[in-house]
This record gives sequence, structure tokens and C-alpha cells, in this order.
Amino acid sequence: MSISKYALNGQELFKVYVHVRSKNNRRVRLQKTVFAITTELEAKKIERKLYKEAVETMAKRDGLGYDWSDIVQYWSEAADRGDFGNKLSPRTIADYKSALNTWTKHWFNRQAAKLNSADGREVFFLMEEEDSARSHQIKVKRIINQVYNWGIENRYIRDSFQSPVAIIHLDKGEEKIPQILNKDEITGFLSQAKASDVDWYPIWFTALHTGMRNGELYALRWSSIDLNKKLIYCHENFCPNTKTIGPTKGRYWRVIPISPTLENFLKELKDKVVKNEYVLPRLSAWTNGTQALHLREFLKSIGIKEIVFHALRACWATQMLSNGVPTTTVMKIGGWRKMSTMDIYVRLAGVEIKGATDSLDFSHPENESLRSAVPNLFIV
Repeated sequence: MSISKYALNGQELFKVYVHVRSKNNRRVRLQKTVFAITTELEAKKIERKLYKEAVETMAKRDGLGYDWSDIVQYWSEAADRGDFGNKLSPRTIADYKSALNTWTKHWFNRQAAKLNSADGREVFFLMEEEDSARSHQIKVKRIINQVYNWGIENRYIRDSFQSPVAIIHLDKGEEKIPQILNKDEITGFLSQAKASDVDWYPIWFTALHTGMRNGELYALRWSSIDLNKKLIYCHENFCPNTKTIGPTKGRYWRVIPISPTLENFLKELKDKVVKNEYVLPRLSAWTNGTQALHLREFLKSIGIKEIVFHALRACWATQMLSNGVPTTTVMKIGGWRKMSTMDIYVRLAGVEIKGATDSLDFSHPENESLRSAVPNLFIV
């Protein structure tokens, strides 16, 4: 607290300044200033009043805990320290931070304990306006729940027992058929990309012959390829948010067999980039995460339906399944652990139901046979 004198237009005036810090979070403080007080006695009265109000306000604030921005920051610090063990990879942590900063930024100056379901609904209204996919909305809801509940468990959030999005129901919506390319489209796509000498061609070719994820392709080094054994050891992944290379999404390594076509391609590529540590070209657009845009633009230019970059992995999986490779083998090579995810590709390939209706034959018999079988149909 302080009272200071200053002159304005030849008149002596007083200024009162009061500030109170939070007992729970020393970085949080409440400040109040009043100018143009004509007497010192009046300044002292105002100082006492302001201080009392500030103390009461801060006491209420401390009773309810921290702002949402504090919760997000403390959770981030805990995640970066490794407090959650192997449950969250660096990429997942970066995704959580990005989602919270994008969709809950308007909560940052609000006390977390005061956030309610109305605030939660506002988040999803905003996401709807931005045409965010329902699957992404469900993911954001899960992230908010996890971080908010962590705040409650660690006593950063008081007098609140559930997340502001806990009771909000988000149905999965209509399941749409994923957009992928068939064999002829894949062949045409790669042929045109090679003929056009597109910079992305080596990346697209490798993706369609390995089923590797975008980040795994970016992080692929020549030291991880054994051309003698015809194997790729997939154990690293590039995170576009942090621009760092770490473990794969599942945090385990896997082995990908090299086909004769891929083997020839890799040998030719290696001859061109003898001194390069990484297998595929380091395109700036790829580093910046715009690979999906470039893929769609090229497909559109050659008259083939547009797909997202991740769909190249789906194309690989469905082609493998259609060629008779067992589902469990495709899962091992592609790095899937959940059958629910693989089921999407099994349905797309149609391998489980192939030939199931071949025994059905209700074709019309010859005219005479038809007349004898159902004579009443021919009575005029």
C-alpha cells in the first residue's frame, strides 16, 4: 500500500495504490489505484477501504483456487517433467496443449472452479462454427476432462467436483465411408507423380509401400533400413508441434518387410542421396505440416478424388487385406493395437464378406418354366 503526492495544474493531489497477493499463487495479485484525491486524510480513508476490498476479493479467489490458465500451465509442467510416466508421449502432450490453447483460451482469465456446463457448451458451439469434426470435439472433451480432473485431484481447483464438459453429451454422429484410393487410382497417381517429377513422389511412394505414419516417414533414417534382410526397423516419429523426433505413436518399435518394388526404389534413392542421414527429402512444407494440402492439390490436378495424407496408410492397409494378407499381420506391420481401428479397413476391403452371397441365385427361369411355376401371373 502507498500514498503519494503529485502536482497537477499547480494543485497538490494524492494517489493511493494498493496491491494484495494470493496466498495460494504468489504470481497472482490484485491491484487498485485511485488518483486525484484532494486531501491526505481522504487518501488514508480510501486506502483502508481499497485494501479491505482487495483482501476480501483475494480471499474469495483463494477459496476457489486458480485460474484455468494456471491449471493448464501446471498440468503442462507436470507432463513435461514426466509425472504421468509413459501414459503420455511428447507428441500427445503437445497435442493436449495445442487443443487447450485453441479451444479454451477464452477461459484463461477465469477461475477454474467457476467454469460450468454452460461454458463447456460454448466450447463445442465454437467448434461447430469452425466445422470441427465430431471426432475431434470428442477428443477435446476428453482432454479438458483429464486436465480439469487433474486440477481437482491436486487441489488446484476447489469447491468443484466435475469438469465443465463432464455432462455434455456428444454423439459420434453419422459414420462416413473413409475416402481412399483403389488399386487403379493408386497406380495412376504414382505414375503421374513420377512423370511430373513432383518433389513429394518419394514420400508418397514410400507411404503406399510401407503403411508408415506421416511422422514415421519423416523420421526414417538409412540406419533403420537393412536392405540385405529387406527390413525397415520403424522406431522413431517426428512431432510437427514440437519439431522433435521421438518414439513412435505407440512407443514401441516394429519391423516392416521391404517388397521387391520398394527395394529397387530405395536402392535408386540411396544412390542419389549418399550423404543424407534421412531417407526422404526434407521439404519445408512437410516440416511445417502442410503435406495434406499438397497431396489434395496434386490429386485434384490429375482428376483423382482428393484424400488426406493419413489416408495413404489406409490405402496400404486395404490393399494388403485385399491381397489376402491376414488381418493380424497387417496390424503388426502397420503398428495398430486396437482391432476396432483395423475393423474400418477390413470393412473397406470387404475381405470378411467376400463371396458370402455367391450361393444366391434367383435369376428368372425360361418363359415356359416360369409359366408352369407361377401360372396365375399369365392369366389375362
